Amino acid sequence: MYGALVVQYECFLIVTTTGTRLPAEVAAALLDEGIVLGEGALMSLVAELRREYLGLGPLDALVRQPGVTDVLVNSAHDVWIDRH
Repeated sequence: MYGALVVQYECFLIVTTTGTRLPAEVAAALLDEGIVLGEGALMSLVAELRREYLGLGPLDALVRQPGVTDVLVNSAHDVWIDRH
């Protein structure tokens, strides 16, 4: 959803030397660039950034599904999951 922002600001928005940035820090960084987001949009962006750079990116939703035990990726369009 926020792909262009994620690509443009990448790790700057989420990763610091002391851990991950707080949503308020992300909002301040975006505001410095003239980008203003509402609270809901900001929290969605922060969650997307965390999934992308600290989690499993597009696979994150799959591995979080109940019962999923394995995820096998052969290519971008060939992904298999095993469920318990």
